[in-house]
Amino acid sequence: MKKLLLLIFLPFCAIAGEMDIPKEPIEITADTLEIHQMENVAIFNGDVKVRQSKFTLNSDTMRVYYKPAENGEFDDENSNVQGQISRIEAEGNVILTADKDKITGEKAVYKADTQIANISGNVVLTKGANTIRGSYLEYNLATNESKITAPKNQRVHGFFVPEK
Repeated sequence: MKKLLLLIFLPFCAIAGEMDIPKEPIEITADTLEIHQMENVAIFNGDVKVRQSKFTLNSDTMRVYYKPAENGEFDDENSNVQGQISRIEAEGNVILTADKDKITGEKAVYKADTQIANISGNVVLTKGANTIRGSYLEYNLATNESKITAPKNQRVHGFFVPEK
């Protein structure tokens, strides 16, 4: 279970702007945790908070989808745990932070096979006094490239403050 929890948080750390993940404990709290072995999903519900060092992820719900082990079982003895995470979804009041950087939205989805994270619903990226607003953010963890868009007939809005 410890390896599963670490892998849940790794993609969100990168989204928050840090590619060097500290080797520190991860704390996940939620009102409930459901593990549905037959559907290959772990569901954290109610005021979900994930913390590791300077990184945090808050949401109403977080679902972690994983591929079953080759023998059909998921356990700590399996040495290929990392390859088993297929998708992570955080929904409702999503807030990702690293130091003073923050990304907010209504839903975040990370797909392991593409290494792409999508954040949607009133997306706001904040780095210090600088902000970018849109409705949808696509972030490629492999290339460190991102794209933010706005709905039709609206525009992306950026506010940038020069360093002094």
